[in-house]
Amino acid sequence: MADELAVVGKSLTKPDAFAKVSGQTRFADDLALPRMLFGRILRSPHPHARIVRIDTSRARALPGVLAVLTGDDLPIKFGILPVSQDEEALAREKVRYVGDPIAAVAATDEWIADEALELIEVQFTELPPIMSIEQATPTRRCWRRNTSARMSSSSKATRICRWSSTRPSPNTRRTES
Repeated sequence: MADELAVVGKSLTKPDAFAKVSGQTRFADDLALPRMLFGRILRSPHPHARIVRIDTSRARALPGVLAVLTGDDLPIKFGILPVSQDEEALAREKVRYVGDPIAAVAATDEWIADEALELIEVQFTELPPIMSIEQATPTRRCWRRNTSARMSSSSKATRICRWSSTRPSPNTRRTES
């Protein structure tokens, strides 16, 4: 049966192999079109921080820079999936991960775009990073209180709940719901 197979176990030449190794194939980086611009994105160096100020004036003044955008230029939130309808193209008030996009530059060549990113000044106030699901979600503290003196069963008790973003002390007696 192994003798009958035409593809399995055989060395096959890829149709585009010669063009790639000889340099004839054109890739996206090889393309140069009239009036083509180059874009770069400034990303957050912090995992969790509040954006205090963004100054793009020096980048905008650089010859060859045609546009500089920040989150204030793109205020409408979007989302492809229903669960992500509150995404921002560029962070406006807060960054939530290292690499969160903050500003975008369009320039006449790659080097000018890179230089423009270096001229953008962003002032951050670092916030404590959130490293677990427990830190990210508020806790729900619930206490049971009987509605009358005769009701002693916990199933007949009224729940009093309060949301809190801080963890309760270990001595607090509570039930999760």
